[in-house]
Amino acid sequence: MFCKTCGKEVNQNAEFCLNCGVNPQTGNAYCYNCGVNTNPEQVVCVACGVNLEKNVSRNADSNDAKAFCKGCGSKVNEKAEICTSCGINPLNGHNYCQNCGATTTAEQEVCTSCGVRVSGKARNRESSKYTTSDSSYKSYSEYYQNEFSAIEKSNEEYQGKFNLVAFFFTTIWSLTKGMWQLAIIDAVIYLIPFVGIPLSVVFGILVGRKANYLYYRKEKYGEQLPKDWSILFDFINQK
Repeated sequence: MFCKTCGKEVNQNAEFCLNCGVNPQTGNAYCYNCGVNTNPEQVVCVACGVNLEKNVSRNADSNDAKAFCKGCGSKVNEKAEICTSCGINPLNGHNYCQNCGATTTAEQEVCTSCGVRVSGKARNRESSKYTTSDSSYKSYSEYYQNEFSAIEKSNEEYQGKFNLVAFFFTTIWSLTKGMWQLAIIDAVIYLIPFVGIPLSVVFGILVGRKANYLYYRKEKYGEQLPKDWSILFDFINQK
């Protein structure tokens, strides 16, 4: 499709034209279908015959429309609630654009490849279990509700209680929380000849100390693994 303001070709799902910065569906200088010049009085494009007063329908003809997981970048059905590649909600995370799969950052408001909004505010509106004004953790057990609320209220200075389940059953706990990469690491450590079992115990202790914080970060930001592994050795913020 074409931007109605500047005539540049844009992605059909774009909320902003990357050439002029406005919503491509607004304006009346160009036909959205073929990109030829038009005037404000025109109702029909004389070049292609489309109705100029009608906005472009987005994905209206596709029951199997594809999107991209924001966590790992894999293609998913746009209605999918779980990405089969990484196991998280495809609208959680901030590593990839959900529309075109381009790499993004947590600070980005708009994808610079296709013009679709990818900001955190948009993600919250789409699928987050959290709200911007008053975080709600009602879908979690009371234990995690209390832990997540305490972590958030402290601006993450508090990093959770020691989680005994995560210590004794690190691999299983990680899998049940959707952190399969952490589960793989623990399983690999356990299988190391001669030293695997003691190393796995040490790793379980480190994970158990920060398990609730790791789970909080995974649910809120889509992190499968700690961005900074040194937090496992931080004994100051363990209250």
